[in-house]
Amino acid sequence: MLTGQVRPVETRTLEVKGTHDEIVAALNAAAVDGWEVDSITTRRLARYGATTTVEAADIDAVRAKVPDGHQLLSVIAE
Repeated sequence: MLTGQVRPVETRTLEVKGTHDEIVAALNAAAVDGWEVDSITTRRLARYGATTTVEAADIDAVRAKVPDGHQLLSVIAE
């Protein structure tokens, strides 16, 4: 049996203009309520939810159980 750790991921892209410091400040101001700056060069914020687990007999089955909008973080064999 394998157990996979997953979490939901949501991204959004922002159009920000200004100096480097102004851009950083604007992105940091937009990163509220669980959002964090993912990349300044792509102007994207990401929000990662709490992790949950999925279990299956093999890696393909674990991957098949990862819900849309979620990311597989790790897999351990039990």
